[in-house]
Amino acid sequence: MKRWSVALMFSLLVSILSYPISYGAEVYKLGSVACITGGIPQHGEYTLRGFKLALEDIEESGMIKGGKIEVVAEDGQNVPRVALAAINKLINIDKVQYFETVGSSVVLALAPVAQQNKIVLMNTAATHPKVREVGKPYTFSIIPGTATESKGSAQFSFTELKAKKASILYVNNEYGHGAKDIFEKVFTDLGGKVVGTEIYDLGATDYRTQLAKIRAQNPDVVYFAGHANECGRAIKQARAFGMNGPWTGTIATVAPETLKTAGEAAEGFYAVAFPYDPVDGTPKMKEFGQRYKNAFGVLPTIYSANSYIAAMLFAKAIASGASTGPEISKYLFTIKDWDTIIGKISIDKDGMVDLPCRFLVVKGGNFIPYK
Repeated sequence: MKRWSVALMFSLLVSILSYPISYGAEVYKLGSVACITGGIPQHGEYTLRGFKLALEDIEESGMIKGGKIEVVAEDGQNVPRVALAAINKLINIDKVQYFETVGSSVVLALAPVAQQNKIVLMNTAATHPKVREVGKPYTFSIIPGTATESKGSAQFSFTELKAKKASILYVNNEYGHGAKDIFEKVFTDLGGKVVGTEIYDLGATDYRTQLAKIRAQNPDVVYFAGHANECGRAIKQARAFGMNGPWTGTIATVAPETLKTAGEAAEGFYAVAFPYDPVDGTPKMKEFGQRYKNAFGVLPTIYSANSYIAAMLFAKAIASGASTGPEISKYLFTIKDWDTIIGKISIDKDGMVDLPCRFLVVKGGNFIPYK
């Protein structure tokens, strides 16, 4: 990870952790097992920035009478072993009752720990199908699973892009495997054929070996199941290889890092998205987008918006009188038709939300709505 990124993350942590706490105020700890370093450090940035804006709103609204929220963030690096050490610290030393985290491999590893210790895990980014099945009733998600996004991507590739043959390039973690499996099944069921599946390691920078195989497969579309920084590199190298056919990607690719890393090579790249749109969405979405851009110089990804909501849900639970993990869990199941910056959400019996898909395409260096 670059030094400037570490410095930026440290600056964000300081600004959040030093948020003024009145003398005598009850302190409620919001835990986070974040990706501050490792293969996808941008996610740590997304998380902490979302928290920062949420804490400002919680403070300004006075919604927690006589109390304050304090963020306690640990670096999980998107590595289950490291994340397990981080959550043990949050549980045993910081005594958190609620924490946010990302990454399918990490969520699947931490969900049983949350369940055993009766504390709430709020997932803001992991989409593996098994997330719905684990850690009940203490694991919650404010992002739909790959059953929604990868199914939508397969349908889009077959129906809109008229692709009959697809190759899949996917990251070697639970997120990548889950997205690959669902895309492959749905695309095949529609009548298409997956002509190849190529895997890469988290945070990889060189995709030439995989791309050579994909070029030989001669697909009509390449489905990329990975993260934004990886996607940008892969697309750029693919175009340099003379691979000019269409690519479509997961929601994790809808981020500034894809555009910045790929440059002009990103033009024409398609990606799945949910209703959240910080430019042309609802008034709440646009207000959040402008405020975030004013604060940090870029538009917010859905992950920053999800982290904002994770903090607001914690505050709403505390304001309702809940303070322990079981009490917070019970409160969260009452969330129905809440109008938020990512759209109207309801938490179902499995602790999940569901949202419809839409699609974006890169034109003029920006993600814009497809059609």
